[in-house]
Amino acid sequence: MQKTYVILRYIKERIYKETSFLHYVSERRDSYKKVAKNILHLIAKHYSYLALREEEFKKASSALQNRVDKIKDDEKFIKHVLKSLFIMRDPHIRIVDGTGKGIGTHEFKKRKNYNGELLKKYFKGKNNNKAIVSRKKGNLIYIRIGSLADRYRSDLEKMYREINFGKYHKWIIDLRANKGGNDSLANRLIKNLAGLGDPFISSHARFRTNEKNPKQLSEFTPNYVFPGKKYQQKDIVVLIGNNTYSSAELVTMDLAAIPGTVLIGDITGGGSARPERYLVDGPLVGKKIDNNKNPLKHKSRFALDIPSWLKYRLDQFLLQDRGIAPHIFIPASKSIIGKRDIVLEKALEFHRNPLIC
Repeated sequence: MQKTYVILRYIKERIYKETSFLHYVSERRDSYKKVAKNILHLIAKHYSYLALREEEFKKASSALQNRVDKIKDDEKFIKHVLKSLFIMRDPHIRIVDGTGKGIGTHEFKKRKNYNGELLKKYFKGKNNNKAIVSRKKGNLIYIRIGSLADRYRSDLEKMYREINFGKYHKWIIDLRANKGGNDSLANRLIKNLAGLGDPFISSHARFRTNEKNPKQLSEFTPNYVFPGKKYQQKDIVVLIGNNTYSSAELVTMDLAAIPGTVLIGDITGGGSARPERYLVDGPLVGKKIDNNKNPLKHKSRFALDIPSWLKYRLDQFLLQDRGIAPHIFIPASKSIIGKRDIVLEKALEFHRNPLIC
């Protein structure tokens, strides 16, 4: 009798678990529909460039809602979101999984105009690390910042401590391989290069002022550079290209606003930057969270990064999709010839004799 009771109890538990699991799966299937709608609602409400991409948004909306009820797991749902929102053509729109990993909805591929291996042809010394490289020759210093990701913060701070800003008058800042990160990591560099003068404007921003009407925007808000007032202003050349993107473009604009700075290379990538993170499912759906926070900590499986501003160059032309044009243009196709870095050579030539450039 007891044995029969145990068997019946086991069968009952198995049935409960299986039906619960099926119910759970059904709930998840239904939730993908809901999450898709939440994603579209948040983009419509917060995306800064929506007024410029209304047609793309309509197509992306249709694609995202199409057959979403057939999706059975998170991995396939993320792929579906990426494929659908690719139509928006903005790498700063990112789907974020529960762990906080953000995946851009638009693959960023631009032609390179640099080759780090060629640096030894022009300067002696060993590479500092993957992201930060510095070389010195007389009163000239070359610095390559390959990334502004927060994980390189300590490397940048170490470089700042080791550089004698008062010693070097001629500077080459190479941002050709820099796809962004945290532009504030370059503040110390910019301040020390800017000289002794008063604050000056380097760029502008505008913001959506109406969640229902993307065409209603704020006035132009200037971004100021504050000189460190510790060193004399430097002679600066900044190397840029198609892969100079996002926060690296903000740094480029700050440096370009310092009088006398020369930009050499190709046009930058043209990115909006400053995304903000929103939960797209769970009990706090729609809530904005810190960009470094994981959705799972808020009982959400997904979040979405959405650009929060419209960024403009100093001349008040939109940065998005247009980028920053150099003073001395060298197309990517003609930047690396054999074992020669033509962009770097032009920078060195400019520092030797600016009049012939």
